[in-house]
Amino acid sequence: MTARPHRLILALDTSGPACAAALVAVDADGGGTVLAHRADRIGRGHGDHLLPMLDALMEQADTGFDAMDRLAVVTGPGSFTGVRAALSAARGLALPRRLPVVGLSGLALLALSAYRAAPDARHVLALLPGRGGDVFCQAFDPPDQQGVPRPAGAAANKPATDCAVAANAADLVVGQGATLLSRAPDRDMDWPDVRALAQCAMALDPATHPAEPLYVRPADAARARAVLPIAPRNG
Repeated sequence: MTARPHRLILALDTSGPACAAALVAVDADGGGTVLAHRADRIGRGHGDHLLPMLDALMEQADTGFDAMDRLAVVTGPGSFTGVRAALSAARGLALPRRLPVVGLSGLALLALSAYRAAPDARHVLALLPGRGGDVFCQAFDPPDQQGVPRPAGAAANKPATDCAVAANAADLVVGQGATLLSRAPDRDMDWPDVRALAQCAMALDPATHPAEPLYVRPADAARARAVLPIAPRNG
């Protein structure tokens, strides 16, 4: 049986203001050709927008979901409902054919693009806007054997001003969150590029890069508490 000359990867991202997806054909040498790409900046409503957008993406590439070999998804950080939209869609599309699904955070994806553009960089700080002047942030060291930047610390959610020292020490600062430090992102990298995720997805091991949500701040809504004590029923 002749091996297929390429593998089709579908990557999804609904963690930010854009509802984004990319379909990439990866060859045996690891090179990737983008067959179709959409990044619709809708702000909200990712769950309703995603599946019709994917149908249009498949039509553009003249293929179907049954031709996919692997799915990849940005795992966060971002809005809780947004992050879950892409994760749920990826799992649902993968389940019928038991396809592998891999995940990578948007912060790691920003750092990945930075290292590809500047291979000599040592330390990269990725910043994405949170709420109320906060940022999602994480520092990275050069990529590992899978080509993924190595975390220099855990992802965090903190006031942008708390990241000033780390930003000054980094070789590159990427992500739209840099604007909260009154500076433009280096290398014009403001948001994670879902095409880069699709192109690297074949190298990711599902065991070490699972499609699990990355939440780095408390949920906006908390379970309601009883205003008054509730006495137990007798009998």
